[in-house]
Amino acid sequence: MLNKANIGKVNNICYIFIQGRKEKILSNKVEAQEFYYGLNYLKEMKDNEVHLIEFNDRNSWFASILKFLDKGISKLFSIPFYSHRIVSIKNLKTLLKSDKVILVSESTGYSALIMLIFLKFKKTQVILFVMGLYSKKLRFTWTKTIHNLFIKILIFFIDDVLILGKGEYEKAISFHKEKSKIHYFPFCVDTNFWKPSQQIEINQNSEILFVGNDGNRDYEMLINIAKELKKFNFRFISENSIFNKLHLPNVVVERGKWGSNVITDTDLRNIYLNSKCVILPLKESTQPSGQSVCLQAMSLGVPVVISDTGGFWDKEIFLHNESIHFINPNEITNWIKSLETIHRDNGLLSRLSKKGQDLVDQEFSLNNFNSQLLSILNI
Repeated sequence: MLNKANIGKVNNICYIFIQGRKEKILSNKVEAQEFYYGLNYLKEMKDNEVHLIEFNDRNSWFASILKFLDKGISKLFSIPFYSHRIVSIKNLKTLLKSDKVILVSESTGYSALIMLIFLKFKKTQVILFVMGLYSKKLRFTWTKTIHNLFIKILIFFIDDVLILGKGEYEKAISFHKEKSKIHYFPFCVDTNFWKPSQQIEINQNSEILFVGNDGNRDYEMLINIAKELKKFNFRFISENSIFNKLHLPNVVVERGKWGSNVITDTDLRNIYLNSKCVILPLKESTQPSGQSVCLQAMSLGVPVVISDTGGFWDKEIFLHNESIHFINPNEITNWIKSLETIHRDNGLLSRLSKKGQDLVDQEFSLNNFNSQLLSILNI
C-alpha cells in the first residue's frame, strides 16, 4: 500500500549482492527476474534511486588483513565472512547515502557487518533475506555458542529479517526475543518468464530432470535412483564434482549453475519443457533447498517430486499428489516406487502439472513478492 507521507520523496535504495547481477544489468542480459529480489521493479518506480554493490576482489593491505580474519572466522565458527570483498570507503559512502539497504543473503549480511554499524547510527532501514542462517552445519560443535552469538550480533543491526521458508522461520522465532523484526517472506519466481509459449504435452516427455548445486541436495541418492531405474533417461544439471566420473548410459550430465553463461535461463526453460518431471532428493535440514528449481518447474507445468524435509518452505498449501509429490520417508525404495508410478500414470502427471502451475501463479509470482517488499520498505 502506498504511504502518502512518502509521496514526492526520493527513496535512495542500495542492494548488496554476492555476484552475477551487475554485469547482466549493464549488458541488458537479464532474463528471469527472481534472483534480483525486486531490484528492477523498484528501479522502474518514479521516486526510487536504486544502487547496487557486489562482491569484488580487492588488492590492498586492508583487504589482505580482512581476508586473513575472514578465513579464520569462517573456518572456526562456520560463518560466511567475505568482508575483504566488500568493505571499502567507496561502498561505505554509498551505504551512508542510502535510506534503505537490502542484503540478499546471510553471506552479504555478515560480510557487510562492519559497515552496518555505521548505518545503525544513521537509522537506515536494513533488510536481510535469509535462507539457511539458522540451519548451518558447524565444522566444530564446540563453537556453537559463539556461532549463535554472531547470529544475534548480525540481527541486532538488521531492521527486518525476511525468511524464505516456514521451517526456518519457526526456528528463528524461537531463537530471538525480538520477534517483530522476523517475517516469513516466501521466495517467488518470474512467472512471466517461466511460462510455456504453448500448451505442453507433459505425458509425451520421457526425461527425468535434476537441477542444483547446494549442499543440501542428496547427490548420492540421486545417483542411486538413476542406477536403479536403468530404463528411464535422466539429465543432471550441476557443478558438483561427484558427477565428474559418473558414467551411466541413462544419464546426461551438464555443468551449470545460476550466474554462469554456460546454461542461460532460456536454455534451462527449454530443458524443463522437455522433461517429464523434476526430481529433488534432499538431505534433512530446516533450510529451504530446491525452492527456486521447484517453483520454476511448477510455473512451467512440469511436475516436481521432492524429499519431504523440515526445510520445505510451505507444507500448508503444497499438497501431496495434488500440486507436488513428496517422498516420505526419504528412502531409495520410495523414490523408485514413486517415479515408476508417475511415469505410467498420465492422470497423476496431468493433475500435478495443472495444479502445480495454478498454485505458483496464485501464490508465488513476482507480483506477490513485489507487493510484500513494498510493504516492508514502507514506500
